[in-house]
Amino acid sequence: AGDLNEHVNVTTTPEFQDLSSMINVTVNSLRKETAKVTKSIKQELHFAREVQFAALPKVFPPFPLRTEFDIFASLHAAKDVSGDFFDFFTIQFDDSKLIFLVADVSGKGIPASLFMMSSRALIKRYAQDGNSIEEIFHLVNKALCEDNTTSMFLTIWMGMLEVNTGRLTYVNAGHNMPYLQKQGGKFKQIYNKPNYPLGVMPN
Repeated sequence: AGDLNEHVNVTTTPEFQDLSSMINVTVNSLRKETAKVTKSIKQELHFAREVQFAALPKVFPPFPLRTEFDIFASLHAAKDVSGDFFDFFTIQFDDSKLIFLVADVSGKGIPASLFMMSSRALIKRYAQDGNSIEEIFHLVNKALCEDNTTSMFLTIWMGMLEVNTGRLTYVNAGHNMPYLQKQGGKFKQIYNKPNYPLGVMPN
């Protein structure tokens, strides 16, 4: 039944005794090799986790000289690596605009993690080019749809806060609705018409 801790001990004849010994030696070798491979996979997953988490913002407060806003985020993955991620950054040539987002790649494990890293890089690239968030999503979607043989996709909510005015523009591509709490008020869901996840369908 695949239990490599099972020990065969049939000694009714010399032939069965030799056979038992051979089986036990083979199973013991399999058990050692399985443990070796399992250890190697765990090490690779741990390394992949370190690479993934190193790419996420982790210094808080991230903008110590900015007093207009504060931001914090943390990620608790269900597995060693996942497709969940968050990000936030100011626009390179206009630091009065703050981009912040939460996202989730379909699937789990290393494939989702790789797709996540690629998606995050695309978002940041098109955002820093000065595109609106509508244009960013259009361009990222187009890039993710090209040669997407894995059929993976990305759900994402992203907002652009104009710090000087307090105006928030946002786009939701198939992600859970976020909540907004105004000062002294209750949390309310920010609703908008659902859109397709990124990477599912061109245009």
